[in-house]
Amino acid sequence: MSNNYQKWNQPINFIYPKWYQARLIQAPLISELMIFLCSNESDRTFKFNNMFVIVLSYKTTLDEVDKYLPGHKLYLKKNQQNGHFICSGPRNPRTGGVILCRAESEDVVRAIVSEDPFIVNGVADYELINFRSVECAEGFEALLDKIV
Repeated sequence: MSNNYQKWNQPINFIYPKWYQARLIQAPLISELMIFLCSNESDRTFKFNNMFVIVLSYKTTLDEVDKYLPGHKLYLKKNQQNGHFICSGPRNPRTGGVILCRAESEDVVRAIVSEDPFIVNGVADYELINFRSVECAEGFEALLDKIV
């Protein structure tokens, strides 16, 4: 057997948390998974290394915001499916929203946010907080920058 066959025939020693396994089945991120599987064990990283918190603040009445809510929900779903948005939801009380995002760079996040119907239609402003995820609760290991 060739060395290439032996290399590709090795078992993978990483087990995804159950919540992420379900995500892979529902909406596989093939490029992210292939990068992970094809890399050396010592340098396995996700495609998106940076984590961001996007904090939306409404600038107008809730009646005006609600006009753009269906489009905003489609925008959230699209970005969840492409792997950028991890979770999102309204603030309590409802003065805006919060999105946990993973992306290559701040410029990419700003481009993504510029497509939000709330931003396009001027009913919300946003604050962007960039952080590096290094610690997490059990089951959320896939959110870390580096998988060892």
